Amino acid sequence: MGRKKIVQSLVFLIVGVGLFWFVYKDTDLNTLKNQLVRFNPLWIWVSVALNMLSQLVRAHRWKLMFKPLNYKPKTYNLFLAVLILAFTNQIIPRGGEIARLGVINRYE
Repeated sequence: MGRKKIVQSLVFLIVGVGLFWFVYKDTDLNTLKNQLVRFNPLWIWVSVALNMLSQLVRAHRWKLMFKPLNYKPKTYNLFLAVLILAFTNQIIPRGGEIARLGVINRYE
């Protein structure tokens, strides 16, 4: 990794840590601990299940788009490609579109 990349990474890390500190500097840790103890993980599981269902529907819709082309990719590969799209878009906006096509190109 070049010197420029290292400096750039350090600057972004410092800015990120600084912003994190600025947002949470007045937070009482005991209150946060009490809230985490009362936390019900059921809602996280419900959210994850609904998200996976939505990704499955998106994969099926994408499969239907391939039908007129007489191309029949596996639903499993399309589902994973849609998940990769979602994860990549968190890092690089619109980068998931390219990643999704790359996954399908590689595995189909």
